[in-house]
Amino acid sequence: LIQREALLLLRGKLLATMRHLAAFARRHRDTTVVGYTHFQAAQFTTLGKRACLWLQDLEEDLSHLDFLLAAWRLRGLKGATGTQASFLALLRTPARVARLEKLFLKKLGGFPAWPVTGQTAPRKAESYLLAVLSGLAQSGHRFANDVRLLAHLGELSEPFGKDQVGSSAMPFKRNPIRSERLTGLARYLINLAPNASFTAAGQWLERTLDDSANRRLALPEAFLAADALLELYGYLAVGIVAHPEVIATHTQEALPQIMMENLLMKAVENGADRQAVHEILRTEALSWRPGRWPTPED
Repeated sequence: LIQREALLLLRGKLLATMRHLAAFARRHRDTTVVGYTHFQAAQFTTLGKRACLWLQDLEEDLSHLDFLLAAWRLRGLKGATGTQASFLALLRTPARVARLEKLFLKKLGGFPAWPVTGQTAPRKAESYLLAVLSGLAQSGHRFANDVRLLAHLGELSEPFGKDQVGSSAMPFKRNPIRSERLTGLARYLINLAPNASFTAAGQWLERTLDDSANRRLALPEAFLAADALLELYGYLAVGIVAHPEVIATHTQEALPQIMMENLLMKAVENGADRQAVHEILRTEALSWRPGRWPTPED
């Protein structure tokens, strides 16, 4: 029940982050940027479309989280090895045992019970739970790494306070500290998830106790890390700043290279040999220096 309540708290923060990110995507739907593959200029895209990649990851996370909530089950009243033997000894008939469990579940919120258990609820449920939290971490890590790359290019920057110090030694620096913190938390959370997988895989017959200490660390730490991660993600989604003048400079610099694919397609359309034209364009492109437009001789 505590895990479910914690998931609902995370769900609220996830939805808020998604709303902020969607607003950012709408604002920049027409902001043309250089699209990268292998972090090398490839084709033009828009900043809004790139933000939709981040947003789609979060939509997937929300879908898996909601599936988990919809399938939520409690252990119910099952006894020491899952047989309900003690309850049957007390209440005498299976019907009374079933009624007691039904009343018990109703008092706890009306959730269904696992039909079969050992002494504990199935630990696979917690494996699925931490997989969902790990998914949030993966999405956050991807977003924050992209922000760090774009901050290096000068196209985006984190919110930066009036009195904020970027570096104690270098006054000019504006380090993306929140994105760095987000990636650090994400990596920690991703690495917590296998704990629950090993716990589920390591069950002995009806119960073993070696999972208890691990669970009491891994589960709350995972929720705390996910909460902090979404706080940072939401803050960045609200306050991240785009720099159109830098973006425009980069699109102009990349234009000669990016237009080559269009030249290649036009040449083939007019009957030229694709491989021959590709080799001509490749040879020319390799002779250009970054930031220098080709001359008429080129």
